[in-house]
Amino acid sequence: MSDTATTPSSSKKPSKKAGPKANPYQVGTVVKIHRSQISHDGDINPRLISESNQKRLKQSIKKFGLVGHLIWNKSTGHVIGGHQRLDQLDSLMRSTDYSLDVLMVDIKDPKEELKLNVALNNQDLMGEFDFDELNALLRDFQIDPVEDFGFSEEVVEVNFPEIVQAQLEQAIASGEEVPVPHVANAEEIALMKEKKKEHRDDVKQLRYEEGDYNTEAKGVLTLVFPRETKKREYLESLGIDVETNVLFVNDFFEKAGLPTISFDDEKA
Repeated sequence: MSDTATTPSSSKKPSKKAGPKANPYQVGTVVKIHRSQISHDGDINPRLISESNQKRLKQSIKKFGLVGHLIWNKSTGHVIGGHQRLDQLDSLMRSTDYSLDVLMVDIKDPKEELKLNVALNNQDLMGEFDFDELNALLRDFQIDPVEDFGFSEEVVEVNFPEIVQAQLEQAIASGEEVPVPHVANAEEIALMKEKKKEHRDDVKQLRYEEGDYNTEAKGVLTLVFPRETKKREYLESLGIDVETNVLFVNDFFEKAGLPTISFDDEKA
């Protein structure tokens, strides 16, 4: 009986699975630093926040925590993104003796640091709220836009009509005195436009009488804001009280023979 030689069967080596593709756009490293490592020397933050928005931001951090890392530049010690959150964190901690996780980047050129700073906060690089969708979500989840989303009362009044209507009905049902807002009719609007034109003509005449280039002649700058809350924030940033600003509008309305604007003590 002859021996039979056996040869091992040929087998292919299992191919290594390729890992996920590297992301060349992911930058920064999450590290833990001490608050003292954040430098304010030469720090630039060309943004303003009203006192009322500071309070809402602080309340949001208390509720949800510091979700998302501040962006910290190792080369300069500056915060590039998250200045307002850092201020509120200091307030909540009641100290600057604490540690925090940050997203560390290393940008040596001050110009590039500034570019990133502005880009991170540029509203033109961000989306906008779809308030129709938000109103639907409020109905589905029974969410309070002020307490849960952090919107101001002014934003709610303009963009969440169902909430305002529900609050109005509740106030009426409880016997509260509810102010009825005045809505100008076509005749009143036409009168306002006529008075406004007369005012412009008076200003032009005054400038002609005093000289076109009289240094004391005051020009008029008109600012248009997307929402009432933005106007209030801007006026607050200039140190102008909203009630004081309304007085100028009321002066115009009185001359035009139209109803004036008033705020109750709570909203003033």
